[in-house]
Amino acid sequence: MQPILNVSNIEKYYGNKGMVTKAVDNISFSVNKGEFVGIMGASGSGKTTLLNCISTIDTVTSGHIYVDGKNITTMKSKQLSAFRREQLGFVFQDFSLLNQQSVLFNVMLPMYFNKTPYKQMKERAMHSLEVVGLLDHAKKKAHQLSGGQRQRVAIARAIVNSPSIILADEPTGALDSETSKHIMDLFQRLNEIGLTIIVVTHDQAVADYCSRIITINDGKIIQNKEKNIVSSII
Repeated sequence: MQPILNVSNIEKYYGNKGMVTKAVDNISFSVNKGEFVGIMGASGSGKTTLLNCISTIDTVTSGHIYVDGKNITTMKSKQLSAFRREQLGFVFQDFSLLNQQSVLFNVMLPMYFNKTPYKQMKERAMHSLEVVGLLDHAKKKAHQLSGGQRQRVAIARAIVNSPSIILADEPTGALDSETSKHIMDLFQRLNEIGLTIIVVTHDQAVADYCSRIITINDGKIIQNKEKNIVSSII
């Protein structure tokens, strides 16, 4: 089976001559369709830079990243924009919602750029809101919701285009422990219906939901651990 994500020998440098920081150092791994993978590491370990490279928010210095067999590291800007909209779903710590707009508008937003007909946009957005349990909040403004509800809206937005992969960067970082559990329970349910999820976290309680943990230190993978199986790379 071809992995849905294949990261091959990627490196990411910052800086210039004499002052180079290697944020990601020759990292390789793959993710199969339907996996729930956590990426863990201390602050400054390179885990967020790695996620940014996978998400195409940042570019790699060398190496290749393949999603569904497509080499995203060789795509042009216009191709990348379409790829992000159609193949990736994003969930951020700060929710990244338009707070003065309605919940429904926020969820429909990724489809506007695809020129999806309005009726279809609304139907798909309402379905996504139903999945996350917020169908009755569709007309509310985003700022009227609690933190947990806003993160649910962000998740509804992430899944509305049926992406190949959901990428979540510290999705519970701004939430209390009880709300965090509800959000992770939701991610688990989405994974159980077949969605591939990659989450960056420093929180062991979040990592416990994942079927595999990749641990990063100083830009390198030091451990790639499935439940009951450990593949150490030290």
